[in-house]
Amino acid sequence: MTDSKWPKDLKKTRVRQAIVNVLREASSPLSALQITTEILKSDDKIWPSTLYRGLDALVSAELVRRIALTESSAALYELSTHRHSHYAICLDCRKMFAIHNCPLTNYEPLIADKDFTIMNHKMEIYGYCGACLKKRIDKSNRERNQ
Repeated sequence: MTDSKWPKDLKKTRVRQAIVNVLREASSPLSALQITTEILKSDDKIWPSTLYRGLDALVSAELVRRIALTESSAALYELSTHRHSHYAICLDCRKMFAIHNCPLTNYEPLIADKDFTIMNHKMEIYGYCGACLKKRIDKSNRERNQ
């Protein structure tokens, strides 16, 4: 994120910039703990309260999006791209995989109220990634052969 895109009314602190840098490099949304871990790799001074205040400020400024997953009490964070996103989540390893198209687009015409205007929606898909599915199959095969 360049200085020109940083909101004028949001103070650019070391922690806020570090959060943005970590999220920019992330391939999927991160928890506050994961963000802290990444920041601590290059900076040994960060208090959890400072991190959470920084995240709150960045969410309020709409630079960062907070994602609350249905199956978890922990929030995840990603840079705001001004487009919504969906994820498939592995039930074993909890890895998240981006869905690059919106599967709900085809459902909009099926809403009974033809004047209903969708402002936002949320969808999570749960299953097993290839690696975890292979482990489950291998385990099942071993158990069957005993």
